[in-house]
Amino acid sequence: MGGDGGSIPKRIELVRSRQKPEQVAKEAELAARWRHCQLSQELLNRPIVACHLGRMYNKTAALEFLLDREKYGTSGAFEHIRSLRDLRELKLADNPEGQEKAASSSAAGAGAAAASAASPFACPLSGVEMNGRFRFVFPWSCGCALAEKAVDQLLKSAPNRQSLACPSCQQPDAMSDLIVLNPATDAEVAAASEAMVARKRKLRQESKSNKSSKSAAAAPAAAKRKQQPAESASASSTGSKIARPSGSSIQNNPKASAALKSLLTSSKEAKAQDKAHWVTFNPGYFR
Repeated sequence: MGGDGGSIPKRIELVRSRQKPEQVAKEAELAARWRHCQLSQELLNRPIVACHLGRMYNKTAALEFLLDREKYGTSGAFEHIRSLRDLRELKLADNPEGQEKAASSSAAGAGAAAASAASPFACPLSGVEMNGRFRFVFPWSCGCALAEKAVDQLLKSAPNRQSLACPSCQQPDAMSDLIVLNPATDAEVAAASEAMVARKRKLRQESKSNKSSKSAAAAPAAAKRKQQPAESASASSTGSKIARPSGSSIQNNPKASAALKSLLTSSKEAKAQDKAHWVTFNPGYFR
């Protein structure tokens, strides 16, 4: 080391290189993204909802955020969530091996268990765990969380993707609009943002068309309802005139009861009285 020829120092022994910053373990990063609410940072518990960008939240936290947008202090990152229409409740399949692996990993400690425990959810088609190692997608119309590989295999065998129903819940025309859960790269986030704008525009157009079609269908019915009372009123007035012509008396009506006839001044009892009729003169005349 002293340069006397006894040893040859290496560069690593003479120059100290800058130490690299400590990186967060990939398992812990995936666990934070796939097992925690993006709003409250709490563990995900059913019911779980997702937004147009594929981020997952606890439904209770999402409702609290809509009521108070400053509750979690991150309102700027979630400006796209304006109402419940911007959220879709996810239909998640349980992972049958999740409880066994979670119980075995809990013996290693709380930190290790949080990073290595199995995900409680899995793909209902292939059984792949939803832990971040594999991409997951969900149709916006139904919200079923499916592994992307299983969906790709299904789409390859389908002749028409636009009319393909969801393989989990059989929702018709569900596979035409898929959203990636928890996009990792900036390119995926940008693509999800563009798809969100197009989807919202399409939903607004469909809502307007549905309202116009409903109003057009309701117009003839409303006109018919207005016409029916007028016809019934004219028919009743005409019928009353026919049933009771001018000059007729209820005393000659065979359908009228004797009690009703006796109350009128045209009855025989009223005509046989010495005084005026009890209705106009003395209410207690017949006591």
